[in-house]
This record gives sequence, structure tokens and C-alpha cells, in this order.
Amino acid sequence: IGDTITISAIPIEGCQFTRGSDGPAEPSRTIVVTGDMTFTAYFESQMFTITALTENPDLGQVVGGGLYNMGDTAELIATPNSGCQFMQWSDGVTDNPRYVIVTQDESFTAIFIERVNIDVLSDDETMGTTSGSGSYVVGETITISANPNEGYEFVRWSDGSTESTRTITVAE
Repeated sequence: IGDTITISAIPIEGCQFTRGSDGPAEPSRTIVVTGDMTFTAYFESQMFTITALTENPDLGQVVGGGLYNMGDTAELIATPNSGCQFMQWSDGVTDNPRYVIVTQDESFTAIFIERVNIDVLSDDETMGTTSGSGSYVVGETITISANPNEGYEFVRWSDGSTESTRTITVAE
């Protein structure tokens, strides 16, 4: 009785001290012993915020952000809108869904790209065929070709170009 001692509440990894049973919120303190004494330390899991965003909501949506306990696994799912595709997360990771082990507050932004269908057609398939049709990313450079059948020759594309094989940038 009368001794001065230090008591400490030391949380394990992933937890934090919240308060002592007698009220003080300091995890370490000095007390004077006055007799038999009992102290209870209260702990809780550390919580972290995982933020899941989309770079452009017109291209896709993201779910999975929220408040998580330390060590939990957050599942982030990027869902592209029609005509779009998921490209990657802002840190370059391409996994979708993406699983993140929570150790700190973090933010992840999904990057989507717009895709368009390009149809390269012949006005009369008995005279020739075309190539280059497909689904492409806006801004992508592609090659399209008109291939006349024997006895025919290519005249022009619908936009007036007379090059039978040409490179275009996908715009719409």
C-alpha cells in the first residue's frame, strides 16, 4: 500500500485500447496502490475505410467500399455499363473482383473504357469482302480493308476515301 506503479493496456495487432474500467482513456498511467485493486482494459478492433470509386460513372459502377476491421478482406467489384469494359484500378491492378486485405484506410478507383462496334461492310458481297469489323476501344487505331473479288476493283469507302486498306482512329 502506498507504492506507485505503472499499469499499461497493450493492444494486440489490429486492436486498439478504448478505455479502462475506471474511466480513464490513457492506455498507460501511474497509480498509487491503496489496497486490492482491479482494472479492466477495454479494446476494440481497429476500423479502416476502404473507398471504392469509379473514374466515370457513365462508364461503370463499383461496389465494396466501406468500414472494415483490420485484417478483414474487402471485395471490390467493378461493373461496366453497356458498351464499356473494366480496364484497371487506379494503382494498375487488373483483378476484378479485387480482394484487399484491410490494413489501413485506402482508396481504389476503377477505370473503365468505352467500347464501340465497328461494322466494315461491302455494298455488294458478290464483288468483294471487307475486314476490320469488331468491338474496339474509343481512341484505338485500327486497320480496315476492302478486298475486291477477281474481276472487280475497289472504288471508294462511304466517306469518299479511295484507299482500299486504311488506318482509322475509332471515335464512335
